[in-house]
Amino acid sequence: MLRHDRLYFWGAHGLLFIANILAYLYLNKLYGFVLTATIASAAILHNDKMSRRRATIDLILARNKDEVLIKSHTVIAKLDDTKLQELAIKCKSPAYDGINDPTEDEKSKINHILKVLNWYEFVATGIRESAFDYKIFHRNRHTLTVQDWTKLKPFIDQFRLNEDRATFYKEFQWLADSFNKYPLR
Repeated sequence: MLRHDRLYFWGAHGLLFIANILAYLYLNKLYGFVLTATIASAAILHNDKMSRRRATIDLILARNKDEVLIKSHTVIAKLDDTKLQELAIKCKSPAYDGINDPTEDEKSKINHILKVLNWYEFVATGIRESAFDYKIFHRNRHTLTVQDWTKLKPFIDQFRLNEDRATFYKEFQWLADSFNKYPLR
């Protein structure tokens, strides 16, 4: 049984084959070349779109099975805004002065937060660079992305303040702002 994406692949290539035969038999060679090039371009664009969709679905499925990210979300859900800011303050390495050093538990929580933030940063960059499909990710992860942004914003703001850089997690911010601007219908 043919999979859906394979059917499109062979359908596009079959159409390309038929166009070549017709162009050779009935049309001027120039028209045949133009027709063949047009159909080939359409097939390539369609395959690119299907690959981007497949990559997005694979990303979402892998995320849903990733035990580390699931545990990280569980840890983050238990933290309030004040604790997130405290952890961000302790996250800055020059602040390790013996007084503000994070405990092992706090280091673990910081690592969980950074895992989630880095995952969202990776996804947002992939969406912006067209490696992943925006529409599928938007439909599937809209609410969770906006909730995670709202939850982690105090940590990110403090982290940016500590490092004196407003560029940390900008891609994640862009993704959350985009989701807020275009809510699900």
